[in-house]
Amino acid sequence: MTVQAKTHSSWHQRIRSWHKWLGVVVGLQMIIWMASGLYMVSIDIEKIHGDHFVKETSSLPVTEITSVPKQFSQAKRVLLTSQLGRQIYLIDNRWLIDAISGEAITVDKTYITQRAKESYKGTATIKSVTKLLRYPDELGGRKRPIWRVDFEDSFNPSFYFSVQTAELVRKRSDLWRMFDFLWSLHIMDYQDGEDSHNSLLLIASIVALLLTTSGIWLICYAIWLPAPVGKLGWLVNTHRYLVLIVGIQMLLWVASGLAFNLLSSDKTSSEIKVNRMASVRFVPQAINFNDIKAKFPAASRINIAATETKPLIYVTESFNSQQLPPFTLALKNELLSREQIREIASRAINQPLPINKIELVKSEDAEARQFKRRVWRVHYDNDNHTAVYIDAYSGKVLKAIEDTWRLRDLFWMLHIMDYQARSDFNNPLIICAATIAFIGSLAGGVLVFLCIRVGRKNRDNSISITFKSGDDEQRVSAVAQQTLLSALNKDEQRIPSGCGGKGTCGQCIVAIDNYDAPLNHQQQMTLRNSEINAGLRLACQTKINGNLTVQLGAGDNFSSTTATVVNSRFVAPFIKEITLRADSNFRYGAGQYVNITIPTGNYQLNSHIPVQYKNQWQQLQAINPQVVVSATEQRSYSIANEYDGSGTITLLVRLIEQNGQLGSGSGYLFTLDNGAHVELSPAMGDFSLERDQTREVVLVGAGSGLAPLRAMLQQAISQNRRRISLWVGARAQTDIVTAPYFDQLSHSHKNFQWRLSLSQPDTSWNGLTGYIQEHLFEGYLNKHQDLSQVDFYLCGPEAMMNDIRQRLILKGVRHQQIKRDSFT
Repeated sequence: MTVQAKTHSSWHQRIRSWHKWLGVVVGLQMIIWMASGLYMVSIDIEKIHGDHFVKETSSLPVTEITSVPKQFSQAKRVLLTSQLGRQIYLIDNRWLIDAISGEAITVDKTYITQRAKESYKGTATIKSVTKLLRYPDELGGRKRPIWRVDFEDSFNPSFYFSVQTAELVRKRSDLWRMFDFLWSLHIMDYQDGEDSHNSLLLIASIVALLLTTSGIWLICYAIWLPAPVGKLGWLVNTHRYLVLIVGIQMLLWVASGLAFNLLSSDKTSSEIKVNRMASVRFVPQAINFNDIKAKFPAASRINIAATETKPLIYVTESFNSQQLPPFTLALKNELLSREQIREIASRAINQPLPINKIELVKSEDAEARQFKRRVWRVHYDNDNHTAVYIDAYSGKVLKAIEDTWRLRDLFWMLHIMDYQARSDFNNPLIICAATIAFIGSLAGGVLVFLCIRVGRKNRDNSISITFKSGDDEQRVSAVAQQTLLSALNKDEQRIPSGCGGKGTCGQCIVAIDNYDAPLNHQQQMTLRNSEINAGLRLACQTKINGNLTVQLGAGDNFSSTTATVVNSRFVAPFIKEITLRADSNFRYGAGQYVNITIPTGNYQLNSHIPVQYKNQWQQLQAINPQVVVSATEQRSYSIANEYDGSGTITLLVRLIEQNGQLGSGSGYLFTLDNGAHVELSPAMGDFSLERDQTREVVLVGAGSGLAPLRAMLQQAISQNRRRISLWVGARAQTDIVTAPYFDQLSHSHKNFQWRLSLSQPDTSWNGLTGYIQEHLFEGYLNKHQDLSQVDFYLCGPEAMMNDIRQRLILKGVRHQQIKRDSFT
């Protein structure tokens, strides 16, 4: 055999190695991202903000109040609310005035203590009341004094009150403090916890993007491989399936996080600058707050503010703490007209741009979700598709949005998995995904740690393996109790294994010098006596316990094999049984398949059609289709006979024809006469009988899907299984394949029976009709006394296999008892 280790590196091994080292670099940060993200999405944001600590506001008392004192005739904002059971005016967020007496209220420690008791929802006692000279770090550190009140309660809540107005400014608790700490870890800004555009986060995001991309590639590759075994097998399986489920979303999280880092606020802010506009003043003394209170008896706050077009009244009701749409001084709701908005829009920006469209935005509009009230959207005619949002009542220019902001908003939607409102990052979908991602990343981190630890241990206790092929000699390192196949294939594919290391395909045969360990049961079943006597072993079943010298090429199964067509006969109108003869060393297992090389060329159908199939072939012969192969291809075909050591391979090939075009593989094989040569790959696949020969075997197939089942049937009969049944489905009589052969087997072997059902028979059919699975269950399985002792092997259309599998699981059959192989 030719050793290809020097020239053909295994890409999946390379990517696996890259993935491992990328995990070493950024794995801990990935776990931190997932853990912090899980906390952020799991805890309700209102609890993070501390809203649940605040008592609901009550409506204003019906007591008559006086007008605003005359010294505040130039006020821009007057808020009527209540504190400590009395009505007060808050003027321009600076002065606190008693609404009954008109006197200024002094905000001292005693007043703040009473305000804290009034505002706190629970019954906890106050731990401390402190006047701070500047905002603490958890409020941003502004150079402005503020009162802080700490409560003796769960999560250590703190209320912050204004030193001028005694209004509750912020609420903080350990829930928020933990959120803030995790946020600093999330954005990797370990000083201020605010800069999400730092270089460290950028580098980590790029590495994480490579890590998740390589991980998804490996998972896509791994799902086709047999499940891992051993002490860490459960951990590998957990990591594999969790990442498969949430891997795409993890990729979106990392990609969107990278986008946030690149799309900083200065890059997403509009190039169009919004002009500041003067507000229209009002005379507070002319406002009769008593009339407004009578109009809105449930009001807890009445705020009158100067705006760009006219003074407006904002009323907040106590029962839902929701602010009503603003009213004019005449107590009417008046939306600004389209003409007024056009005039405002023409003055709102610093560049003269033509206006394309003006529209009143609905509340469910995703782009306008950040605005609490109805807004007008003004579209300008420029390359960045600028849109300016204007308050529909006050005319205040709220924000200018361009395409870069919309791009960032798209990534935000993908990041929080809220595909409608784009604002709820406490939705169940992201909570579920974040939980799975955290477990998956944690499992991945443990695996990386174990790989490094085991790798270091292996280097200290390595065993040398010398492998030879002809005059070529190389060495690799291994560890005790590792399989020889795993050691030799660690970095590059030196030995093939079509069954994934289960010992059923017989491809990984090697000769080992001075190796006296006894053969296990699987090697005794797979190897021939002559091979055992010659000292050959299966690399996948050989455990390493010391330095070894291995001769590769003992089985000569790695490279392609040339086989000769020895017989080609019709078994149905469009199905041929083709028998090939390869070298006697060509090994395979019942249920495996080979890849046939389809060489370039034009192939003309020249088959001799049996008399009984002439009618079915008339239309196809009239078309006279050809097979044109412009580039070398490969097609897979299951082997339809049990291994007998002679190198004989039987295939069942169905001719594929669509719109006058023949399938490349089937068309090519149908043109071959006896004596023609074909190129075969080594046998592959792990669709095989379980080793326990005492268990019952149920085989279910249809059409050319019968090929692997026929081989497995022959093997089961050779093993003298206690009970074997074959259930075959077909559409019409012309689709029946090798029925006499199955009849002969059933007469010769009392432990075998078979049933055939047609779904679209003609009137001459006297056998079973309908789908074969109906007869399988109604006629046999529903009456079976112990389905736990039965192994099921399915090969055919996906719909049929899925239906049978679901029914079996409902009857309590374990997943391990069901094997399937698509005939496509």
